Amino acid sequence: MNTEKDFVYSKIAQLSTLSIKELKKLWQEKTGHEPPSHMQKRALRERLAYKLQECALGGLSKEDQQQVELYTKRLEKGEPLLGKQGDYVLTPGIILTREYNGRKHSVKVLDDAKVEYNGCVYRSLSAVAREITGTRWNGPKFFHLERRS
Repeated sequence: MNTEKDFVYSKIAQLSTLSIKELKKLWQEKTGHEPPSHMQKRALRERLAYKLQECALGGLSKEDQQQVELYTKRLEKGEPLLGKQGDYVLTPGIILTREYNGRKHSVKVLDDAKVEYNGCVYRSLSAVAREITGTRWNGPKFFHLERRS
């Protein structure tokens, strides 16, 4: 039984057999405009493959779109993509987990190295560790992070 995914993947596989002229025509059909004149065959094929998947299976979630926009703004400003906290690199969007006293605790890293735990935003992992344990902790050690080299 063929699923929609199988159909999309077969269409994507067919892209490798198309000429640049055929790829440009398909681009026009899918997007409603001409592809950029500088776009080479490989890039055109890759973008069309994404477009086919997006149309059939759905695009990026709103959260992922916001993350892409954030990274784009940072790149345009020449800023690093990763937030920093001491000797540790915390990538926005990553989820850190730790089991403590038989309970699993998850923390999401936000922009500017802030973190979210149970719907509240904290300035550091240490603040979250203190919230979880009731005592002062080195947050990166509590979450078993390793120093970057």
